[in-house]
Amino acid sequence: MIDGESSTQLIRVESDLSKWLKQHVSEIAEDRISNLPDDLIADKILSRFLDTRFVISTGIISKRWQHLWKYVPCLLFNDKSYCKAAEESLLDVGFSDQAFLEFYNGVNITLGQYQLEYMNKFYLDANYETRFASLVENWIDFAVGYCLLDPHIGITWNNLKVLTISHSRVEEDFIPKIVSGSPLLETLTLRCCHGSLIDITSPSVKNLILLGYEADELVNFVHINAPHITFLKIVDSLWISAIVFRNVSSLLKAYLNFDFPRYYKRFRNRDEEIVLGDVITSLQNVNEVKVGINCHPVNCLLRRLTSKGFVLPSNVVREGGSLIYHVDIDLDVEGSDSE
Repeated sequence: MIDGESSTQLIRVESDLSKWLKQHVSEIAEDRISNLPDDLIADKILSRFLDTRFVISTGIISKRWQHLWKYVPCLLFNDKSYCKAAEESLLDVGFSDQAFLEFYNGVNITLGQYQLEYMNKFYLDANYETRFASLVENWIDFAVGYCLLDPHIGITWNNLKVLTISHSRVEEDFIPKIVSGSPLLETLTLRCCHGSLIDITSPSVKNLILLGYEADELVNFVHINAPHITFLKIVDSLWISAIVFRNVSSLLKAYLNFDFPRYYKRFRNRDEEIVLGDVITSLQNVNEVKVGINCHPVNCLLRRLTSKGFVLPSNVVREGGSLIYHVDIDLDVEGSDSE
């Protein structure tokens, strides 16, 4: 969001730009700026303006400038002026959302004409209503696109610090290639992924987060080899029958808040509480293991475990000595500002 100072600056720039265009159109058409290459004008000059709508308006300078905005590596949209128009129409003729319709249609048209295959920045600040949901989804697809990684192609992400991989099969050499090409990577999140091995040997990766996970059909379990991580978080549904920790020797804190789907057939030969007990036992040398209080199935499993004589390691955090475990649900990732 744009703060008050930035909003004032935006209004001032918009006003100055409008006056500047009206006063100097004939001069600029022939000055040194227009003699610069198109890509330089788009990248170094037009990209400095705070609103794409005004970048497009520079097309009045000359026919040559009409299409330069399509190659500016920054797209910035703000419905502030449209909100003002809507408020004025409310005073004059009663409520009208014509201004907002113009804004949404304008963004759509702009994205449809954009020519660059990449961009440095995409910013959009707008009032949202559910009737515009499909348009917003299209805008997100436009800005983000689809990132399909080929594990056989080298990866070079020298400045990447936080990475989330979603709904993907984690092949044995997939993660090693990613982390080897990302020397600054600190936090790796796997969301709804599946595979039999999570292999992270890079010393830079300190945080591993599993937001649900599924084992391969044939093996039914997942191995985790991550000797340098200091924080492990496992939440949401686990479609696995075992978690095997090969090496997590640097692990300091773990947060467990997962559940097992009730209709998961692979648990026929292995009780859920045994799986949880194995995980806790494997992490008994970790400084602190927190179990989420909002995860009712896990707490029920803990009660069943203790009723069968399972002794909880002292590093498992609990409240008041009871089996009701307390955890801060917003537990921060160690050494990172983001999950």
